[in-house]
Amino acid sequence: MTTARSSSAGKPILAAIDGQGFNRAVVVVTRWFGGIKLGVGGLIRAYGGTATQCLQQAARQPIVHATRMALHCDFAQWSLLEGRIRDRGIAIENTIYGALAVDAILAVPSDQESDLARLVADATQGRGRLAVLPGNCP
Repeated sequence: MTTARSSSAGKPILAAIDGQGFNRAVVVVTRWFGGIKLGVGGLIRAYGGTATQCLQQAARQPIVHATRMALHCDFAQWSLLEGRIRDRGIAIENTIYGALAVDAILAVPSDQESDLARLVADATQGRGRLAVLPGNCP
């Protein structure tokens, strides 16, 4: 592949991503050759234009940094906590029901960690345990 052709797709697609203000995005443009040679300029316009149109229509999803936490509480307290946790938009990744206790793995948005700790302490009269799991990103 020549130098001119090697910049006919990646650079215009990257320019479209930057131009639309996206971060951490992936754009895939597939072109089937239909017998018409577009030339380098035509390829640049085709790839960049297609990427721009798609990105203009794409839904933007904010990146929310979350901390994985383990929650342990009595079974009776879980029924109260579960609804309040979900109402705050905290994802419950896994729940293990024991005879008397519940262990849950939560993905807690970083800005809600202290609120969740207060909720667990209040709802369990201080008996619930909440711990940050190893392997979280800062």
